[in-house]
Amino acid sequence: MCFGIEHHPSDARRLGARLGPLELHVQQSRPHALQNLTHVPGRGNPQLAAPSVRNGDAVKLPLVPTSGAVFERGGLLARARGSSRRCLILGVGVLDRMSLPALRAVLGHEYGHLINRDCAGGGLALMVRRHLGGMAMGLAEGGVATWYNPAWWFVNAYFRVFMRISEGASRLQEVMADRWAVSAYGSRSFIDGLTHVIRRSVRLDAQARAAMQVSSMTRAPVTNVYAFAGPGVPSQDEVEQSLRTHLDRPGSPYDSHPRLADRFRFAEAMAIPDAVDPLPGADAWSLLDDRAAMEKRMSAAIIAQAACA
Repeated sequence: MCFGIEHHPSDARRLGARLGPLELHVQQSRPHALQNLTHVPGRGNPQLAAPSVRNGDAVKLPLVPTSGAVFERGGLLARARGSSRRCLILGVGVLDRMSLPALRAVLGHEYGHLINRDCAGGGLALMVRRHLGGMAMGLAEGGVATWYNPAWWFVNAYFRVFMRISEGASRLQEVMADRWAVSAYGSRSFIDGLTHVIRRSVRLDAQARAAMQVSSMTRAPVTNVYAFAGPGVPSQDEVEQSLRTHLDRPGSPYDSHPRLADRFRFAEAMAIPDAVDPLPGADAWSLLDDRAAMEKRMSAAIIAQAACA
């Protein structure tokens, strides 16, 4: 379950498996400043007032991604009982110049998935999708994916129907998680958070590629990929143009997320005022210690990972 534009259903687990040198474990007796934000405010709703974190939950900070995501670790029985270990993934790349209200809305969306038990079913749908894809690939490689083969008709038709239903369910889960975020933190904060994630995604993807290219050409490591400002980094106008492209993109029945413009419209229609900012003027990085050392450590890992690729 990911917060962003469009993701494959396995993105959350793939992000969690990536080389990410930092992981914070939730201890309610000694909470970290970042973990304090994962408690959803009540706003008069008893369900919202309950803490959304528990001992053993983890907050992972992967290297480059700007997405937020959640998944659960543990067997199907543990998930059904609500005792699985839940993991929140928050890409470090999204934190730059991000306001706390926007960050809280992003976290509210991700914990909305946990509150709605969207991850409790495990990877059954993904497993079915993988097997259907493998079956179709086997038919194609065997040269029998032809119009006169009934087996190909069945696999092709079943896969299309399955994708429409499963991705439609995924979009519904995203809408309901959006509602949690907007209800808890306000319409404006949610829109600002989603907009910031997209802008940072566009900029950081290009920024990381440019930094890798410069490092490869000069044989000198880039000390801070996140602050790289050399050639290849998009201008603000290019970032805004990319944002408009995402806003104007038509939807598809095979999308895992609703259209960006629709998500903005839904949030505006709810017209929920923003929650009180606990630290006015502070940004997301103020919740973590020693930003420079953290970015340097992660940049070194990115360079090392690129060198091994």
